Amino acid sequence: MLCYRDRKRVRAKCFVDATGNSDVAAAAGAETAFLSAREFALQSAGQAPHRIGRGGINSDFGFVNDSSAYDLWLFGLRARAGAPDAWDIAKMPDSRERRRIVPDYAVNAQDVTARRPFPDVVVQARSRQDSHGYLTDDFRFLSTPSAKLYQEGERRWKYDVNVPLRSLLPKGLKGLAVIGIGSGCARDVLPMVRMQADLMNMGYAVGLAAAQAARQNGDFRKLDWTRLRAALVKEGILREEVLDWNEDVDITSESLIRAAVLAVRKDFAQSHVLYRPENRARALPLLRRAYGAETEESARQVYALLLGLMGDATGAATLAAVVTGKLPISVPQSRPAAFGGGTSDLTAFMIALGRSKDESARDPLLAKLRSVKRPLSMVGFRPYCIAAAELGDPALAPELERFLDLPGVSGHAVRDWKTLSPTGGYGHGSVEYDDAVRELGIVRALVACGDPTGRGRKTLEDYVRDPRGVLSAHARAILLEIR
Repeated sequence: MLCYRDRKRVRAKCFVDATGNSDVAAAAGAETAFLSAREFALQSAGQAPHRIGRGGINSDFGFVNDSSAYDLWLFGLRARAGAPDAWDIAKMPDSRERRRIVPDYAVNAQDVTARRPFPDVVVQARSRQDSHGYLTDDFRFLSTPSAKLYQEGERRWKYDVNVPLRSLLPKGLKGLAVIGIGSGCARDVLPMVRMQADLMNMGYAVGLAAAQAARQNGDFRKLDWTRLRAALVKEGILREEVLDWNEDVDITSESLIRAAVLAVRKDFAQSHVLYRPENRARALPLLRRAYGAETEESARQVYALLLGLMGDATGAATLAAVVTGKLPISVPQSRPAAFGGGTSDLTAFMIALGRSKDESARDPLLAKLRSVKRPLSMVGFRPYCIAAAELGDPALAPELERFLDLPGVSGHAVRDWKTLSPTGGYGHGSVEYDDAVRELGIVRALVACGDPTGRGRKTLEDYVRDPRGVLSAHARAILLEIR
């Protein structure tokens, strides 16, 4: 250890970042992800009140950026004001999602559905889909993770997620692993791997991996996976099944893709093969041919939906017919809501139609937007906004502006933190969710459709000056994207 007055430098062959916010990795120059110009997507957080005689309490009422000291201060201030009868409040927010690294490989929704084995597995997480907010991966429309257990007492499914070490290694950096909710799984998978017991196992497993890596010049990528898995099985962190996971499963073979194209007609779960980024280019021509040759309506809708979500207009006529109600939805109804958060099938068809970019999408989506006559919740507005943003047609802009004119929908950006309401308890985002996030979702769609009057840009500029850090960061990202 070298000391320079009040600064210290620690040297080691390898490090484990257990900050929960990927602070060490970010300081070392690792690429990270948090909020972007895509739709606002963040698990809500809280700051639990302590009351005499109670052992503990969960909380969920807003959004916080743990990387910002100012945002932490403001969040804590509002939490204390929202718990006037509490003895004290927690010293740290109960945040469920933070800044994450961009890893060598991010475990995704398709991996969870397939229960994909990895030779470098270090944790086998088990949890329900405790998302505390909506999911954003297209795959939520197509399948649900493979359920391992059903708890009769809770009446909830539990799911297995195999977490490989490669998802904990910052891309391009050597000698560093990141654990906790700063690790690099896809954000829709994060709710399944962030439970306390799994994070404790992750800490032990990566600590053991670091000890082994230190004997090999600190390179986590050159570990003996067989030896590591055996040690973790002995400790009870991994199940014995992993002892045979000596090679990566081939998920890109031509035969696998062709078989999935046939199987997906009846079983959406098989879309996990087709929807993988590494397989889509080869899957698309097969799906186009299958759509053209199919005579059964339910299967045609399956193919049209997959094609549309992949940005292909081949099945746009079928998508438009479903969205307008000329065709009833007849896709397989075998997908539990756990991964999709209760998302309707019509939402999937609307978004797929918008993403197809086909001219036939304009009138059906315009009719859908015009059908909204009253203010909806954030979740209620969401499918209309995403579909409109995907199509990006200026003809939709007036209807999106009309959304903003509905009572109570717009004008929720603030300048002075003193005007913000106290928050506390368990309210899934409180006013930020159905006011500010809803308004930002509409505005994002409006600017994607050209923002002819400039109202969207003006609203985003108002939110950039908002003291709530997560809302400001999202608005700033959208502005940067449209410049």
